[in-house]
Amino acid sequence: MAAEPTEKDVEEWAEREKKRREAWLAGPSEAEKREWTRQQRHRSELREIYGAGDRSDSEVEREVERRLRLDAHLARVAIFDRLVHWPRRLGAIGGLPPRMGAKLIRSGLDVEYGDYAEPVSARRPPLDSSAD
Repeated sequence: MAAEPTEKDVEEWAEREKKRREAWLAGPSEAEKREWTRQQRHRSELREIYGAGDRSDSEVEREVERRLRLDAHLARVAIFDRLVHWPRRLGAIGGLPPRMGAKLIRSGLDVEYGDYAEPVSARRPPLDSSAD
């Protein structure tokens, strides 16, 4: 059987509830306001990137997370591939640091799909034969 709350338990609960309601009436703290502003800014940035659509913010956030995980995975695959085949590719690494991420992702795609298709880095647009 459940014991009935004592008079002291009821008084403690009433005091906690009174403080909670007073805090609610006082409004959010400065830290809570800053956090809300940060969240709103983040949401508006996502809407700018992905457009304001029928999808909820959580769906957009899941899509962004999925894309970032895929890019990170491809970069990891490329790094591993570069390390394993370092001597053979020593001359092919080069490039400027801002381009390194794109190179790693492209290399990751090459490794991932190397058995199934022509490497992404080897694909070239078809030449315009009408100019001949």
